[in-house]
Amino acid sequence: MNKTKDISALFVNTRDVGGGAERVFQDVRVCMEQNGVVVRCVVGYQLSNSSGCEIFPHLSSSKLWESLCWKLHGRLERYEKQNGVAAWLRAQLRVAAQGIPGIERLLGIEDFYYPGMRRFFDSLSPYPDVIHLHNLHGGYFDLRYLPKISQRAAVFITLHDEWLYTGHCAHSIDCDRWLRGCGHCPDLERYPAIRRDKTAYNWMRKRKIYQKPRLHLVTPSNWLAERVRRSVLAEQECRVIHNGVDLSLFSPSPEKDDLRRKMQLSVYDFIVLYVAVGGKKNVYKDAETVQRVVENLSMECNQRKICFLELGGDERAVFERGNLSVYQIPFSTDRKYVADLFRCADVYLHAARADTFPTVILEALACGVPVIATAVGGIPEQIIDGVTGFLVEMGDDIAMTNRVKLLMLDIQKRQVMGQAARADALKRFDIHQQVDAYLSWYSTVLENNEKRQK
Repeated sequence: MNKTKDISALFVNTRDVGGGAERVFQDVRVCMEQNGVVVRCVVGYQLSNSSGCEIFPHLSSSKLWESLCWKLHGRLERYEKQNGVAAWLRAQLRVAAQGIPGIERLLGIEDFYYPGMRRFFDSLSPYPDVIHLHNLHGGYFDLRYLPKISQRAAVFITLHDEWLYTGHCAHSIDCDRWLRGCGHCPDLERYPAIRRDKTAYNWMRKRKIYQKPRLHLVTPSNWLAERVRRSVLAEQECRVIHNGVDLSLFSPSPEKDDLRRKMQLSVYDFIVLYVAVGGKKNVYKDAETVQRVVENLSMECNQRKICFLELGGDERAVFERGNLSVYQIPFSTDRKYVADLFRCADVYLHAARADTFPTVILEALACGVPVIATAVGGIPEQIIDGVTGFLVEMGDDIAMTNRVKLLMLDIQKRQVMGQAARADALKRFDIHQQVDAYLSWYSTVLENNEKRQK
């Protein structure tokens, strides 16, 4: 089987729309369909009726047990305020109503019990040639089923974070316990949070699971690939395939002033765009550093009015700070609208404590916008420091502020950097290059599987 038109693929992800992982999931799917691949998409949680995705059936463990627990829970309500034991017992019944998975979650054990997911895979007919998995955390996927799935199809997994090899967290940041078996976790609240420290158990269970199936792992950055090769996934085949973006959608605007007027933005302001999805609650982003940059510039810059566009706020709002204004713009799934925001910007700012290969940076580069970002994770592989943008140390708001001022005052440098950013995106971050690499690997694996079966 060496023709892509003969390949059928099943794509799996936590959600159908949302952040960077969802955009990669959907963009790759659309591009593959354009290449003649038959793609079916299924997600744990469907947020849009127009995304073209199905949803895994969500099945509980035992309706009778669940009903009994909730009945007792209700009867104890009248005693809760007067009796501490009754309050405690009601809390335990809420957990028990979920059966064994609920008890495991209470103990800090990652929940892999999803009978709806298992039923879906058992009922597949015909089975696809390729099952391409993306984010598997988020409460919908049973990792223990990987060996069975891999017996019937070629299984590829694109890692968007580190969760597959840690005891619970999506990003280890400065913790290296995942190398030695986790345990004594320094931050149980880090997403995805767990209640008690069962990280050593979770890590060991994952290691045992990965000993059985044959998996083909894809990482968007060399940084993540190097960590995978030192992790419990070390025995699995791993390749680096950079994520890409639609370069026809994300492209520079030849009429920037007209676009700004259309978006109700000033033609004369220096516009800094940054994405703030999750705000301070997102421990992997660094909203505090961005906030300090805003404060620094509000006190230091009087040469030109500065406009910060904060994409990802809860509601639209405007704040004025002297010669500086902050526009909070709600998160949008409208890709053209987001592309227009990038086209309006002079600089894109990205502060993070952890990141693998953020799509928003690729989108900025593709739009010819210089990027100032934290040098963590795979970000240094996206930005050519001093050419397409600037890299700064994590939490260094002074360096980030100075880079913003430099590009604000040096128009020629900003223009040259923007042109270099677009040229580099054309060279390295085209979605078609990403899909071609996937399809080539699909074909190779399927051909090798056929030879082994003969």
